[in-house]
Amino acid sequence: MEYKNKIGFFKRIALGAVASVAALGWLYCSPDDLQRRVNNLEQQVSQLTQIQNFDSYFVNGFEIKGNPHGGQDSGNIVVVEVSPEDVGVNCVNGGYRIDFYRDDNNDGVKQDTEATLLGTAYSCTGDTGPQGSIGQQGEQGIEGRSLVTLINQESPGINCSNGGYRIDFYRDDNNDGVKQENETTLIGTSYSCDGSNSIDPCLSDITPPEVSFVALPRKGAVPLEATFIGFANDPECGIESYSWDFNNDGIEDSTNGTDIFTFDQSGNFNSKLRVTNRAGLSTEFSGTNVNGLEIIVGPPIIPPPVGIIFVKRDAAGLNDGDSWENAYTNLQIALARATNNLNTVNEIWVAAGTYKPGAIDERASTFHLITGIGIYGGFAGSESGKESRNPRNHITVLSGDLRGDDDSINFLNYGDNSFHVGTGSDTSKSAILDGFTISGGNGIEGPGIININGAPTIRDCIFIYNLAGAVGGAGMYNNNSHPDVINSKFVFNRATDGAGGGMLNHNGSEPYLVNCAFIENQVGPGVSGGGMSNDQSNPTLINNTFIRNHSGTTGGRGLFNNTGSVATLSNCIFWDNNGSDENTQISSINASSASINISCIQGWTGSLGGVGNNGEDPLFEDLEGRLSINSPSKDTGSNKVVPDGITTDLDGNPRIVNGNVDRGAYEVQE
Repeated sequence: MEYKNKIGFFKRIALGAVASVAALGWLYCSPDDLQRRVNNLEQQVSQLTQIQNFDSYFVNGFEIKGNPHGGQDSGNIVVVEVSPEDVGVNCVNGGYRIDFYRDDNNDGVKQDTEATLLGTAYSCTGDTGPQGSIGQQGEQGIEGRSLVTLINQESPGINCSNGGYRIDFYRDDNNDGVKQENETTLIGTSYSCDGSNSIDPCLSDITPPEVSFVALPRKGAVPLEATFIGFANDPECGIESYSWDFNNDGIEDSTNGTDIFTFDQSGNFNSKLRVTNRAGLSTEFSGTNVNGLEIIVGPPIIPPPVGIIFVKRDAAGLNDGDSWENAYTNLQIALARATNNLNTVNEIWVAAGTYKPGAIDERASTFHLITGIGIYGGFAGSESGKESRNPRNHITVLSGDLRGDDDSINFLNYGDNSFHVGTGSDTSKSAILDGFTISGGNGIEGPGIININGAPTIRDCIFIYNLAGAVGGAGMYNNNSHPDVINSKFVFNRATDGAGGGMLNHNGSEPYLVNCAFIENQVGPGVSGGGMSNDQSNPTLINNTFIRNHSGTTGGRGLFNNTGSVATLSNCIFWDNNGSDENTQISSINASSASINISCIQGWTGSLGGVGNNGEDPLFEDLEGRLSINSPSKDTGSNKVVPDGITTDLDGNPRIVNGNVDRGAYEVQE
């Protein structure tokens, strides 16, 4: 603390003091007495100019109040401004207010610009004691008296850690404004402590703060709401700031010591907390500092859709069909439940694997499609939506090989196989089979799927290695039926004595086929229609491919029409069906015909009629009939005949590329 005699500053407040003697509690007195009092006040206030702050206040009889501030100021000396204090909360009977300002330029005079108020004290007028009880003389109240002040240096200690001044306020018993030795009634004490001219410990601090945090919970599914609680300790300098990066994106998420953050993406997150002390030193704490502290956020938990039955061959849960975990392991159980709960069940989801309609020797058992129920294969067994499945990667097989001993390529050991792997009889379009491979059936007709008076919807299915007898239709047999068959393949099916190695349509059937491929299907000697045979039926074929199908006659090895049948073909390709002439590709007899437009028919002569047809080599890229980029069938089909809702080809790729659809089941993707 600086020591200077600052008597001159009082000149500006003396007039105010004289004008307010009544408010100061100086009772009526002579002019000489008043001058003496003013001189004494000037002396006392001169000492007060060395005071920096009031550190406490004390009330005892007369009221002395201080406004404590702490000892962290710069250490400048103080100038004082005295003003009357009206009767009120600070002085019940009125008195005097003393404001202590920092003397910024150390000139001992209060300037208008010196506005840093360091403390305030009040010298209040005394009060009269209370009236005594009835019947006794009341105690004489304390006569209103002024105060005199005694200022002494205070050594460093509990009252002032850095030393300073002690200010004792005594009652001026004789009202002469001078502290007499016999005036010992101490009204109160205050302290003006030295400012912080001592060295701030933070200036020499070289130790960063200690930091840690907890997060609750640390593991869950999106969206995960976690509460973060930071812990920081720096006894020398204290904590200046917190900075959180909850999700590792390099952006500050919060500056609070405790906060809540919601993770809206899955992943593992090493949340970070950086804490800085007043010396500017920082410590960062993250999930990498402590093993296992990272926040683990999993994908959202989506409840199973309502109305779904789940089937998974190796499910080990409750096997109640209500989720993938608790799926049925037997598709027949799911079909039975769906049949009995048509008001609450809409779909059956089947995970990859092989499913058989019955036990050994139960050849009559079959998977019966159900009107109003969609049966979907191609799931891995964890999906929450049909759009996530992939039948090409997660092959789901409906097999008639009840004993599991087939030599499929040579059609051996088929004697004990199912008569019909699937049945779509007496159904409507809402009976859906989607995403399956149907194989191993062995029956007189329709060992793959048989439809009698049915109209199911078949999508994304493969009919392969099915064996038919005297009637035929090894892949599919339709009798007075109208199925929709979309994006499906009929491959390596055989009818030994009947017609229609891939498909046989009888008795007024009108199947509707889009984006289908008939490849290497076969019928026996003396029979036509290796790919498809129609008898009194009218199929519609759009963007179909028939290649390398075989029959025991010279005509209609790809497609054969008989007994008043009319087949309508658009955007189709018939090529290499056990011959190179037009008749081996398509043949019609007995008042039957084919309406062919915008198609590629090997050996085309024009005799079959129609428009936009040609016999140019389609230049296949592979054995399944995909077109090469230079194929004359590329971009030469008609968009008008592509049905609404057909957006993909047989491979699941966009159906129309370059503005115009290709011919055949596959679209070139460039």
